[in-house]
Amino acid sequence: MNVYFLDSEFKERYVLDIFNSLIWTKRYYTAGDFELYTPTTAEITSMLVACPYISRDDDDGVMIVENIKITTDVENGNFYTVSGRSLESILSRRIVSGADTHQFVIETDDAAEVVYQLVKINIGENAAENRAVENFVVDETFTYPADIKMQITGKNLADAVSDICQTYGFGYRVTLEDGDIVFALYEGNVTDVTFSAEFDNLINSDYEYNGENLKNVAYIAGEGEGTARKWTDVNGSEYSGLDRRELFVDARDISSNGGEISENNYYDMLATRGAEKLAERQIVKAFSGNIEPQTTYQYKKDYNLGDIVTVDNGYGVTAAPRIIEIIECWDDTGYKVVPTFEKWEV
Repeated sequence: MNVYFLDSEFKERYVLDIFNSLIWTKRYYTAGDFELYTPTTAEITSMLVACPYISRDDDDGVMIVENIKITTDVENGNFYTVSGRSLESILSRRIVSGADTHQFVIETDDAAEVVYQLVKINIGENAAENRAVENFVVDETFTYPADIKMQITGKNLADAVSDICQTYGFGYRVTLEDGDIVFALYEGNVTDVTFSAEFDNLINSDYEYNGENLKNVAYIAGEGEGTARKWTDVNGSEYSGLDRRELFVDARDISSNGGEISENNYYDMLATRGAEKLAERQIVKAFSGNIEPQTTYQYKKDYNLGDIVTVDNGYGVTAAPRIIEIIECWDDTGYKVVPTFEKWEV
């Protein structure tokens, strides 16, 4: 496996085929990151100055060089520690702002369309000239039916996209294709892959159960003051007694724009915000673990980032979670693959 240094136009300028270690992390809902540890040389030094990106010959991801550290040691030699985030992180360079106003408002029957509009208006083809990124293309192939009425003001674009993806279970990626920077949504596959100690492909695992943050009823307060403030709830009639756990959501940033947005649509927007906040406060179970990369299944062939697999820790805990993060690590002990599995509701 080779590491390529890319210049500001994403052209390959240098190939690094020997290094001490590389940690390469990809995530389903957010940007990934990397850390490269390699001896210092004059050639690498010149490349780090001229090349702000790195890639691999066996992966479609691109990483942005953001941190360079030099450690000098008379006995062991001098080394670079180079790190940064994946190309998806360019979304974090923008806040959400509408095309004609600083407020983003959308009503649609497709959750993917919300993301496409967010990206195009704030960093893509429909962005103001000084906000648009050259050769940034939005692939709108993926669709996800869902009725949405949403209003966003001033939120970081990466956070807004990530929140929507997590709510509906699809991921996003930013890759290079024929000179273009391509943003795309996708959904992982349901696989027949099983990781367990019985199959000798689960080296170790951690299991977590956490119910202390559970909330199942949301009261959402919108615009207005005092008794004139607009309120609604989510699941208000669904739970009672000790089973009821309430959450207050301050949504005064959602505005009806002086009546421009109808009352029904406004309350739908409040309910959408409430549902998003409740989704963050569920009982969760979670798996993480090291898997044996050379036994039974192969990463990128039998399973990939975003796929749903089966995990059995051998103590009666079995689940079918989604893989939301994969860490690949090369060092003097060999090659490791460490997946992180999504938390799932009871």
